[in-house]
Amino acid sequence: MIRTGTILSSRYEILEQIGSGGMAYVYKARDRKLSRLVAIKILKEEFCKDKSFVAKFRMEAQAAAGLSHNNVVGVYDVGEEDNVHYIVMELIDGITLKEYITRKRKLGTKESIGIAIQVAQGLEAAHKRHIVHRDIKPQNIIISKDGRIKVADFGIARAITDETTNLYGAAGSVHYISPEQARGGYCDERSDIYSLGITIYEMVTGRVPFDGDTTVAVAIAHINEAMVPPSNIEPSVPVALEQIIFKCTQKRPNQRYSSCADLIKDLRHALVAPNERFVHFVQLEETANGETTVMSDEQMRDIRNRSDRGQHENTAYQERSLKSQQIKRSPARESAAAQQRRHEQIDFETYGPGNQDDNFSSEAYKREKHSRAKKVKRDPDEATAFDKILAAIGSVLGVAMLAMLVYIVGSLSGAFQRTPTSISSNKKTTAAANDPIISTYEDESGQNADGRTKVPELLGMSITEATKALKEAGLKIVLARTYEYSDEYATGLVCRQQYDKGTVVDKGSTIKVYLSLGSDKFEINGKLYVNGNVSILKYYLRSFKDIDVEYVGEYSEEYAKDMVLRMEPDKGYLQAGDSLKVYISLGPEYIDVPNLYGMTKQQAIAKIEQAGFSVGTISEVNSDNTEAGQVCGQSLDPGTSQKSGTEIAFSISLGPKMAVVPGVVGNSAEGYAYSAIGSANLYYSIEYAESTSVPAGTVISQVPEGGTSVPEYSTVKLVVSVGPPTVGLGANDLTNMTQEQATSTLAGMSLGAQIQYESSDYVAVGSVTRWAATSADGSLHAGDTVIVFISTGPAATAPSTDPAPAPSTDPAPAPSTDPAPAPSTDPAPAPSTDPAPAPSPDPAPSTDAAAPQADTAGAVS
Repeated sequence: MIRTGTILSSRYEILEQIGSGGMAYVYKARDRKLSRLVAIKILKEEFCKDKSFVAKFRMEAQAAAGLSHNNVVGVYDVGEEDNVHYIVMELIDGITLKEYITRKRKLGTKESIGIAIQVAQGLEAAHKRHIVHRDIKPQNIIISKDGRIKVADFGIARAITDETTNLYGAAGSVHYISPEQARGGYCDERSDIYSLGITIYEMVTGRVPFDGDTTVAVAIAHINEAMVPPSNIEPSVPVALEQIIFKCTQKRPNQRYSSCADLIKDLRHALVAPNERFVHFVQLEETANGETTVMSDEQMRDIRNRSDRGQHENTAYQERSLKSQQIKRSPARESAAAQQRRHEQIDFETYGPGNQDDNFSSEAYKREKHSRAKKVKRDPDEATAFDKILAAIGSVLGVAMLAMLVYIVGSLSGAFQRTPTSISSNKKTTAAANDPIISTYEDESGQNADGRTKVPELLGMSITEATKALKEAGLKIVLARTYEYSDEYATGLVCRQQYDKGTVVDKGSTIKVYLSLGSDKFEINGKLYVNGNVSILKYYLRSFKDIDVEYVGEYSEEYAKDMVLRMEPDKGYLQAGDSLKVYISLGPEYIDVPNLYGMTKQQAIAKIEQAGFSVGTISEVNSDNTEAGQVCGQSLDPGTSQKSGTEIAFSISLGPKMAVVPGVVGNSAEGYAYSAIGSANLYYSIEYAESTSVPAGTVISQVPEGGTSVPEYSTVKLVVSVGPPTVGLGANDLTNMTQEQATSTLAGMSLGAQIQYESSDYVAVGSVTRWAATSADGSLHAGDTVIVFISTGPAATAPSTDPAPAPSTDPAPAPSTDPAPAPSTDPAPAPSTDPAPAPSPDPAPSTDAAAPQADTAGAVS
């Protein structure tokens, strides 16, 4: 797979993968030269080494690149770069028809016809260039957002040239392939019309007409089984569209539409006249002048009834014709005329060895197609012999019965009694001399003068040819009840007639003919089956009931699983008791990939060759997990199954790639350390720690140390400072302590004290009232200084304006030696209402508490 961002040919930038097919991946890409989005199909790597796949891939591009039509996905470019093969295509924004049918379950008539017309228009453009898609299915039809229908993925399309004839055998999705594709036969434009008919069927019914447990079962159903009419599943399907589907999906290509142009014409007619029966069918019992007929109501009912009863369409014909196409009868004594007639009747689908003409060319195709179109009108016996038998029985039986009735009545009445004449000496007949219808009176033209005629040569003719020849001679035909084996005449041809050529009989006589079952010896040509699915071969070998068939499996790089490799014998005749050995491909031999990890280079090479693989590219890479000199990677996962001979590449470890650790201790973590470590292709982890000596945000330490060599993308552990540790101190933790107690407490917490004084009505003099941090954010760290406020007691009252009293002459009392009482925690008593002694002779009485005074305390040094 291609990585996103890859640029192909310096032009196409891969954006994303949008799909995958059997051979290729599909990517959305940008065309940098033309500034447009495109789709690029890239051949899968496993096919790039296969020249046939590469040729097929390029052939697809060359075929599709010549198409330019609104209903075909355009191909812009094709290229190859470093063994990457790719095709550049139009990018369609939409969904596939398969997704659309799944969403809606089934589509309406008009919508289905509209889609079918656009698909047919795209195919018509391709067919005009002799390009057959060969894989028409809803998955390859895209509906764009603007409603445009596009035919996509000419993945197995091929131009009709001698280089491509039978190059790849049967292909296409099995639910949509034509019967000739299922048989591995020649495909032309009518194969696409068949697949489109199946697609229309699915659109209107929501299901495919043929399904099975295996692809082979589905393929055989396309060959043999009758289609359930779509109106049986969806009654709303109109008769016109149903008839179009029937004609598209006829088993024989010559009974389908001869071109998409004819199909488009009928589809458009069905839009305006959905309930009319206007579709013309080429009938097996077509008249000699080649006129076509419209399928009657009775025939339509017969198709439905046979489908309901589970009967197969022309089952007898299918079984015999398939045998005659694939296992040829002995031609040992077949007349030259019969061989020529059989050659003229060969369908495209069985034309040439291996169902192909190895010398087929586009010009030959045109001539053959023109000849074939004329033959439909000239030869009403284009279908195989047994089918002609079935077609003629109905028309002949009534005539024969009427002739017999007339003859019996005439005989009883004596109308046909005549006197026998002598038989000419130069004529001999196998009839009795007294046969009343035999006579020898004749003129030079072969016609008797009295209403007689000569029996023509009928041997080797088909039933239609014999009927025509007898009619021209004035005779009638009757088919014998039994069939006979014949080594001379092929199946379905006249091998014996009642009267020899030249016998003279009455005009209007009935001639009995016997039809051949072919030889009871079967000729088998193994080349017809090579690269064909063995299940198809087994289906045709059912008639070899007494032949011992042995199947032998062999591994093969060239042929896919279950394809026939060869047969022993591969030609000749087989009879009861003979043996046939069929060699079947088991596909490529698959081997388990060995585990090379941990081996040395030489050990890995020997292991690869011993297991049956080939050694691919050997590279050397750095590895963090594997020691130098050992295998650290391989292209194919150990234990998976791969084809023998597949290349296995592996890598040898050079050990880890080393890097030098930068020294970042003492540097700012965000400003330097992080970027320096990243630039060295290393990772880092961070741990934070407190430090009284290292500023916050600075690297305290690192592991490994700077200058150490370590493997790239190793991790360097960093310790980054968050600053000094924080100290927890509650708001009231120092309150009411003495100055000495507060200073001691702070010292124990590695904090300094700054003393300030303030008045307080509630805290005793000399005790702490509150504290404050000196930092801006109010946090405390070891070493910080705390401001401690000490109480000076209540604030003093305002000074009086009266003159001061005269100083007392009494001696001052001696100071008391009693200790001062501890400060009370009780609330202060209410102020007294008694007049306080004033210092002045006339003090003014006061009934209120003293007013607080301004703080006069100062800081203590």
